[in-house]
Amino acid sequence: MMMCGKCRTTGHKRHTYQKAEVVAVDLSRCLEQATSSALRRADELQAALDQQDADSWQFKAGLETVETSVKHRTEQTKSVADVQVSVVSV
Repeated sequence: MMMCGKCRTTGHKRHTYQKAEVVAVDLSRCLEQATSSALRRADELQAALDQQDADSWQFKAGLETVETSVKHRTEQTKSVADVQVSVVSV
């Protein structure tokens, strides 16, 4: 079967005809190129999302450390203030 290599039809005389197998190979090559770049971009986006998740987790862990430190320091300051108040009251 002969098929147009450009528009993949069999019923006109505008383009050069090739064997259907040759057209199929060319078409599969074009599709592979198109999908491989899309898949590569999807992989890049997934890697960026994974990195964002890791950065977010590290930020949250750092934030929890700071919150714990602030709570501890607040308790220490309150204890010192309570001692000072009891000394002044006496």
